[in-house]
Amino acid sequence: MVKKRGQAAMEFLMTYGWALLVVLVAIGALMYFDILNPAKILPEQCILSPPLACTDWSVTTTGISLSVQNGYQSDLTGIELSSTNPACATGTNSNILAGATGIAQTLTNCVLGTAGDLFKGEVTLEYTVEGSGLTHKKIVNLKSAIGA
Repeated sequence: MVKKRGQAAMEFLMTYGWALLVVLVAIGALMYFDILNPAKILPEQCILSPPLACTDWSVTTTGISLSVQNGYQSDLTGIELSSTNPACATGTNSNILAGATGIAQTLTNCVLGTAGDLFKGEVTLEYTVEGSGLTHKKIVNLKSAIGA
């Protein structure tokens, strides 16, 4: 009688073992063919802390453009984008009026990858609030498909 119980237990474990092995092989195949890549599934994003907000952005093979909404009650002057990874050349400083939306700046001469790839990186946004004269630095987290 003990032998039959042991055989039943072994058959039970073998059946579920094969089922588990099939599931693991299927997940491995999906990962190998890049179907389960979360970077391709998740949406594009631009994260910037208040009182500024990303309204639009563009990432190409050679540059990054960022449109920012000014939530301050004062104008922003001397806006400058910079990036060290990837290294890019900065453009001219720009200004955004209080409550308005404008192009912060365009980074050029970047090497970001090929069109269709996913760019994930940080850009530093530095600006001066006109009323107080204080200079601020904010990190912009970007995740976007690279355009042509």
